[in-house]
Amino acid sequence: MVGIGPAEGGAGPRAGVSSPAPAPPLPIPPLVWGLCLLGLGLRTVVDIDGVLDMDTGNFGLAALHFDPVHHQPQPPGYPGWVAFLKLIHALAPGLAPEEVAKWGSRLAGAATVPVAAWACAALGSSAPPAPRAGSDPRPVAAATFAALHPVLWYYGADGQPHAAEGLCLLALVGAAARLRRRPRSAGLAALALAAGLCGSLRQTIPLLATPILIWALWGRSARDWLLAGAAGAVGVGLWMGALGWVVEDPSMYARAGRALIHDLIFANFSPFGERAGPASVLRNVSIVAAGVALGALPAIAWARGRRDDAAAPARGWRSALVAVVALDVAFHSLVFAVEIGYLLGVAALACLVPATWGVPLGPGTRRRALLAGLALPAAFVLLPAAVPLPFGAGILPATSLTRVAEEGVFQTAYRDAACDAAAGRPALLVTDSPVMTHTRMLPWRCPGLRVAHVFQAGMLNPSLEGVIVVGTEPMWSVPTEVPLEAGPPASRRLPGAVAVVIAAPDASDPLLRRLAAQATCGPEAPPGSARIPLKAWPAACVDRIRAGRSEVLLTPVEG
Repeated sequence: MVGIGPAEGGAGPRAGVSSPAPAPPLPIPPLVWGLCLLGLGLRTVVDIDGVLDMDTGNFGLAALHFDPVHHQPQPPGYPGWVAFLKLIHALAPGLAPEEVAKWGSRLAGAATVPVAAWACAALGSSAPPAPRAGSDPRPVAAATFAALHPVLWYYGADGQPHAAEGLCLLALVGAAARLRRRPRSAGLAALALAAGLCGSLRQTIPLLATPILIWALWGRSARDWLLAGAAGAVGVGLWMGALGWVVEDPSMYARAGRALIHDLIFANFSPFGERAGPASVLRNVSIVAAGVALGALPAIAWARGRRDDAAAPARGWRSALVAVVALDVAFHSLVFAVEIGYLLGVAALACLVPATWGVPLGPGTRRRALLAGLALPAAFVLLPAAVPLPFGAGILPATSLTRVAEEGVFQTAYRDAACDAAAGRPALLVTDSPVMTHTRMLPWRCPGLRVAHVFQAGMLNPSLEGVIVVGTEPMWSVPTEVPLEAGPPASRRLPGAVAVVIAAPDASDPLLRRLAAQATCGPEAPPGSARIPLKAWPAACVDRIRAGRSEVLLTPVEG
């Protein structure tokens, strides 16, 4: 890798020479802890009476019962993140499942703030002229960027494990920088082990950490490379082994992963997917481009042409971080990127831009730092809820306050309409929208309600005609017991009785016509208190829900 030189101490420990002592601890300015609390507060107020992503509900439910086959959480399972959420649930058992997931993101997001400061201090501490203890503004600037960055802010609140990816990458960079100054074989192996274990939080972390590990190992002996490689493999193997141990049915787990990851996401969005057309590929690339553009906002303050750290042991970190970003972009462009959060690693590493500054700061650096510091919260506050993608590739939801507010209003109205129509009865809400963000946790808010998502052929998979029912129990589906799995036409009876079948607020006109034509009686009058009246039929009049040639049989409530 260009610009990476040997670590202090040469290619490895020489015979008769003891390993260098560990690097002294880096002091964190007290202001950083105040910024950490600020970051936690900002992430706590970014909330709605609902969830910002269906996976938030999946992860929250996994804290109660781990079942990746039925998307608690979705495959591949994220065992480390689920273990963290289970700890939160054990400490605060009164939290609703979605709140458990949100607090997981908030805590990881808040921890990113001091870790960004520590990593920045590790990168810049050996650059002459050495600032006096407590007088270095760069760690505080890095912490400020991490607290206010719109991507870190949003995904540090939404209940998904994206925030953990940024936290891990920053911690690995800081540890690698310290090992560059004081290299030790055991420390390098521990770094690789940690990178492997971080894959239990998000499976892409070990891949993205590869350039960081190469930088840390550059110039070391072949023995150190082999030890680190083995340690990294052990780290990945530990969580994969634990996942295999807790999965109840490995064959169904493999089917669930194939149905979701390969047959749905990869097939539709990757340039190599069999159903990926120009629009879906363009959407994927546009999400990556937007993630990089927004994530790299702190680069406004990048100090170019700085030479004062050319002889520092930690030199080469710029090349390593650029390689991480390039790898992140290449992977998600060629595989898939569903949302900007997939590029959160770019945003986290961009917060280390202050490490490029010389000390004391020049007027130009101060101006650019102020501009970056203002641009970050401004982007979160001023961006619209969504932006149109070019060439008719759809819209991209933004990481913005406007999106949070609009989603909150929509979900409140949707929930009120569904709960009013159900009126506390055993009810089945029917929709043909594939979006489950606003329905995944709805049964937990409306007692007795379940939601049936009808998938017609061609919506997601030309071979899939089926139904997924979400409730307070694990997902139930047809034509097979694995959600989103295509199979031969099947007829399965939904467990439990149903009193009323309700057309959801987002049900399409064709679905409404099918339900009306199928019903053997007219719709019931909506409750007088209904804020948004919905069409509903007694279950005795609608005894099944059809999806192509597959169907869900309903058992009406007796009497």
